[in-house]
Amino acid sequence: MCEARSAHTYTPDLLRALVTAVLVLLALSASAQSQPVLLRWQVPADSALAFRTAMRAVEPRRSSGLAALIPAVERADMTTVLRGRTDGAIDVELIQGEVAFADDSTAALLKALRELQQSLGGTQLRGQITTAGEVTSFWLPQEQKNILALFFELPEDSVSIGDVWELSGTSLLSLRGPFNVEEASRSNEVRLVALEGGPARPLATLDYNLRERIAGSFGHMEFVFVGRGEFDVAAGTWRRFGGRMSIESTFMGTQSSSQEFALEPVSV
Repeated sequence: MCEARSAHTYTPDLLRALVTAVLVLLALSASAQSQPVLLRWQVPADSALAFRTAMRAVEPRRSSGLAALIPAVERADMTTVLRGRTDGAIDVELIQGEVAFADDSTAALLKALRELQQSLGGTQLRGQITTAGEVTSFWLPQEQKNILALFFELPEDSVSIGDVWELSGTSLLSLRGPFNVEEASRSNEVRLVALEGGPARPLATLDYNLRERIAGSFGHMEFVFVGRGEFDVAAGTWRRFGGRMSIESTFMGTQSSSQEFALEPVSV
């Protein structure tokens, strides 16, 4: 007596066809993900993008000597607005929000000065960038250029998964006065680690690893930033971006601190 063939029985020809179809789909997916993408800010004229940045200390600051007189920031909030211009450039305005210092008299004085500045508008930075995030405001101090470059600089050319580039606008450590640097090292890498969402709506994941260190008779200073951003390629904007910044110094006393920040889009 012959048994009826099971509905789930596959013939060799059908199995070969299924395997071929899966391999084709995998090849198409890999091909789509390997296509280079151009990351550019998209802020049409007379429109704006806004981001809220929240920064928080993640461990108590350790300090001694003169460095201990510098108030420790426990948390700080700010809003950054990008506005498109008719000439294709992008205006950037950074507005300081709440700042909380450690509870001591010096911090209280600085907090009062900060509140006075907020009452006058609170704007900490006004500058310009290109659609690639290049800082074109030559008059800004390097500390402000660092913020713009870290938050908004994009690679100059199209990039594919695995590509690595540098943030050209950052110089995170500076030393003023009659001090000579005897040793210096710098590692500045941003890497495209993933492309998701398909060709129509790719989401690029970028990993950041920045480190600068200088040393001399004055001691040493080291700054480290490790972060990750998700950039909506079609919309030309961050979906989210954040990381952790750490600084260690033996200049004018010892200091060690670490902060985390998160940047998220908000309504203008």
